[in-house]
Amino acid sequence: FYSNIVIEFFNLVLLLDVSGSVENYVDFIRKAARNFVNTVNSQDKLSIVIFNEDVKTISRFTTDKDVLSESLDTFDAGGGTAYYDSIAYVLTDTLRPMKGDRTAIVVLSDGDDNRSFLPFKSLLGSLQESGALVYPLYVPSGLIAASSGFDPDKEIDPLRNRFLSQTLTSKAEEEGETLASISGGVYYPISQLSQIQIAYNDIVKQLRTAYTITFRSDIEDKNGDRLSPRLKVKVNRDNTFVKRGTVVAVEDKAVSQLVESKSRQGKFEPIKFNKSKVRRTPLEQL
Repeated sequence: FYSNIVIEFFNLVLLLDVSGSVENYVDFIRKAARNFVNTVNSQDKLSIVIFNEDVKTISRFTTDKDVLSESLDTFDAGGGTAYYDSIAYVLTDTLRPMKGDRTAIVVLSDGDDNRSFLPFKSLLGSLQESGALVYPLYVPSGLIAASSGFDPDKEIDPLRNRFLSQTLTSKAEEEGETLASISGGVYYPISQLSQIQIAYNDIVKQLRTAYTITFRSDIEDKNGDRLSPRLKVKVNRDNTFVKRGTVVAVEDKAVSQLVESKSRQGKFEPIKFNKSKVRRTPLEQL
């Protein structure tokens, strides 16, 4: 084994739900997306993909934040929600040229799907093999509707809150947790709009540092470039995430680029979200 701390730049996809559930709040989506564009590192490449019943790339990978911001004025909202199909599109089209690079998908949606051809479970194998980290930020549409002026930085009016649903469906909650867990990302169920920017900051800090562990073996693996079924990785510390990579041949030996493990370090204490409140949890190093 050998390992090292890797500080590299990411290829990020911002995946935006522009379906009928946010049709009246498209300005909120634009502003929330621009806030993310302005938060990411200036050397991270970002692509923006939108979806309703169709999936469309409105900006390919670039570090030009002006181009990214301008692209957010090119769409309207409405229609069904093909969420699962949009993830499949990002994995097979947007991220395919980036295979082997560090990649992540940040999703802004309410997490519900009503139009996809692909079932949710069919995504999971492809997601694992892609190596992409997924960060679902699920925002109930009722929470957006209850906000004052649709401003992501403002809290909801408590009087209006009583008559609108600001909760996610149990199905969306379960699937959001699964996407994050399988990919090595983090799931953020948003219960206050101010948490969106907090989540953005958290994600950007997480992406900055990773451990890479490489395992060299003389045993031939017949899986080709797929994940090795022989390799098992156990993690005994909370809030440490592990991604196994694929097996590649180097100098006639099977080399598994095993683990891209995120361990948030130092004094940074990311915020953990749950359904009802926000709490801070100090994290340990790997």
